[in-house]
Amino acid sequence: MIQNIPACVRAKLAALAEAANDADDIARASLARLMNLPAAERTGPKGQRLKERGAEYRSRHENIAPQWHRGNQRINELPSVTVLEEVAPPIISLEKGETYPDRARKIRAKIATLTIERNNVRAAPSPAADLKKLVRQFAENLLKSLPRVVYQRDLHGHDHIQWASTGRDVESIGGAVAALLDMKALVAKFEGDLGGLAADPPGAMSYDARLKKLAEIEDELDVLEREDEQCITLAAERGEFIERRFNASIEAVLGVRVVKSVAAAAAA
Repeated sequence: MIQNIPACVRAKLAALAEAANDADDIARASLARLMNLPAAERTGPKGQRLKERGAEYRSRHENIAPQWHRGNQRINELPSVTVLEEVAPPIISLEKGETYPDRARKIRAKIATLTIERNNVRAAPSPAADLKKLVRQFAENLLKSLPRVVYQRDLHGHDHIQWASTGRDVESIGGAVAALLDMKALVAKFEGDLGGLAADPPGAMSYDARLKKLAEIEDELDVLEREDEQCITLAAERGEFIERRFNASIEAVLGVRVVKSVAAAAAA
């Protein structure tokens, strides 16, 4: 667990706990009032309103409580040397006629699109040249890893060359051993296993290009996650409730950014 928990994190966790408890209290109170109604009224308008109110606040509780648990779990899992840097909430300027729930829907659509793009980048195949290089390295390592052979003469006077580790005759392995000694043939064989590698597969990206693109996407997602959380906060101030996504960035929810170490934080 980290040594110093920022005040903003403590405040946010306390607010989440209070909101979850309040929603639970209202849901329970609505159910109690419903059950205290005469049986004939439970199916009437008043009973229906109490059912709907109870269900609404039960849903709120089930949305908020897990975020409180996630926040506490995240704090407890962080190494003690980790520093949490408070991040100022973004400014949300609504368009004319737009509401915070409206803006949150737009933000979440962008998050969904970027998440798909991130998955596609992660899964992007490597260019043929990179794969050819890997094949060559694999073949070279394979040759280096060939076991040592030894000379043996059996009781009948026959000479044998055998693998030192197993005692099996080399010729018992078949023609594969001879192929291993021909680097060009070995590389061609492995390239053939991978489809020939004559051209780049569709959507190919080099390792460095993938890392760069993923970093750009993560930066965009971080901004959007914090805008989404700010919409939730500002809507609550107006008495509106916006459900958090179950996989919302917990750092965005808590209003912080993780700094890997004390030294890294001091150098920033």
